[in-house]
Amino acid sequence: MKNTFKVNEHITLKLEEDEYNEYEYRTIIYFDGKRFDHSIYPALRMNLKDGSVYCDDQLPDDLEERDRLEDMEKTETYFKQEFNGLSSIFQSWIENDYDIQLFPINIAFVLLEKLMSVGDPIAKKVFKKEIIPYIEEGNVQILMFLHLEESLRFFSREEIEGITLSLKSVRGQFAIWCLLNGAPIELYECFDEVQVNIELTKWAVQHEWGDQDKKLRSFFKNFKKLVKDVELAKFGVKHEVPTEFYTYYDKLLENIELTKFGVQHEAPPEFYTNYDKLLENIELAKFGVQHEVPYDFYACYDKLLENIDLVKWGIHNKAPRGFYDFFENLQENIELAKFGVQKEAPREFYQYFDKLRENVDLVKLGIQNNVPQGFYMRFDKIQGNAELAKWGIQNNVPQGFYMLFDKIQGNAELAKWGVENKAPNYFYDFFDKYKGNIEFAKWGIENNAPREFYTRFNSLKKDIEFAKWCIQNKARSSFYDSFSKLLKNIDLAKLGVQHKVHNLFYDNFDTLMENEELAKSGVQHKVSKYFYKNFKQLLKRPEIADWGVLHEFPPIFYKNFSKILKDISSITSLDIPSEEKEQFLKKFSKTE
Repeated sequence: MKNTFKVNEHITLKLEEDEYNEYEYRTIIYFDGKRFDHSIYPALRMNLKDGSVYCDDQLPDDLEERDRLEDMEKTETYFKQEFNGLSSIFQSWIENDYDIQLFPINIAFVLLEKLMSVGDPIAKKVFKKEIIPYIEEGNVQILMFLHLEESLRFFSREEIEGITLSLKSVRGQFAIWCLLNGAPIELYECFDEVQVNIELTKWAVQHEWGDQDKKLRSFFKNFKKLVKDVELAKFGVKHEVPTEFYTYYDKLLENIELTKFGVQHEAPPEFYTNYDKLLENIELAKFGVQHEVPYDFYACYDKLLENIDLVKWGIHNKAPRGFYDFFENLQENIELAKFGVQKEAPREFYQYFDKLRENVDLVKLGIQNNVPQGFYMRFDKIQGNAELAKWGIQNNVPQGFYMLFDKIQGNAELAKWGVENKAPNYFYDFFDKYKGNIEFAKWGIENNAPREFYTRFNSLKKDIEFAKWCIQNKARSSFYDSFSKLLKNIDLAKLGVQHKVHNLFYDNFDTLMENEELAKSGVQHKVSKYFYKNFKQLLKRPEIADWGVLHEFPPIFYKNFSKILKDISSITSLDIPSEEKEQFLKKFSKTE
């Protein structure tokens, strides 16, 4: 279906197939031959009644009539009528000097602005005339449109002065000021609120915000709060306070002196979010701000008030975040807590502090030797065998030694041997599996076995000699996952390991055993992964598959084997040398 209506030298309507809904059509606007971004459909609904067209807000009041229109079968004729109806409106729009009443206001202004961009004097005249009432009333939707499209750029200084002088209301004069002074979009989003104090609004618009869009947005969003103390609001803006300053502004007014102190010292956002807590001890709050304490100081402020002397000591000694986060635990042993701060103990020291105080000497030894976090996390297990724990500390054991301490205790000798021989961390992760096969576990460490050796230890110990042979020959990762299957045919498995076969060899091992001869032939000729992946298909005609192996056919042969089985002649479409294709067809086409 081809339908075109030329509105004027710039605008053309076309009825085209809907790219999203099959069997439907939609009317598209083209401007100077290019598809216009603003489709008619999002803003206009076409409802036919005796050739009439209705906008969304102009539908018939009669419910039965509306239902009839909405249920009308959308045939090709329907879309053609819709197109004709819209073409008629555009024709009327042209004949009546771009009468904006014929379209929803957003579409009308978009079309006018597009025409202004190509120098249409009538469009400019209509646009200027029609926007004045909207600016006068401070219509937010239109103001945002004018802002985003920078529509006033089409007018000269004299024309803009004329628009400004025509505005009589305070709201209208404020609106044009905002448009001319580059007010941000956030201002229009809360246009009614900012008029509570126009002086503050203008000051904020003229302030240099730089790239602080988020702060600017928060300023206007919380404008109603800010007018309660304009001087403080400006003070915050000048000092580039975080957004939380505006969000919690009501609370900040409870103690302006403390608020200004925080602003001047560049307090973090948490100072404002926890402001109501800080009022319980203003002197301590200021002390923390002055010393640039971590934000956890503010978040946990109510708990800190239980021991102000210890808090100040922590501030003086630059205590870390964990000191404040778990402050209530530290009260049980202040001397140990101070020791941890001075020795820069990790966060876990504070997190598990309630367990640590059961063996202070062991904890101090751990801190002094910079033990890993697992020491603190598993301290309830570790302190039950202090001697082994001390040995671990002295020998700089890895994280896993402590994390699996309860299992390690069952064979401390093996654990120590692992440390002395620099066993990897995951050696300890699977420590409980080594029982009864300690020598094999040690062998793995001595031979730098991969992680899979430990994760699949229970399977590997079913045939230790075979496992060792494969590891020494650097078998691929899938070897370990498929070890139990490989035991069914060790000769074939070893052949695969020796030839560094693809992982799919191990994944499909059960299938390969159904024709060991063909599988071995494939391994020896270093076939592609598709040989193993499609081995079930190869089993249907192993003689064809083996012929391909012997003639070193490329991967595409195995990849398309199902297709070849259905039609031998289909091999001609594959990227295989012509001579070999001919030989293949002579040999196998006779058997079909």
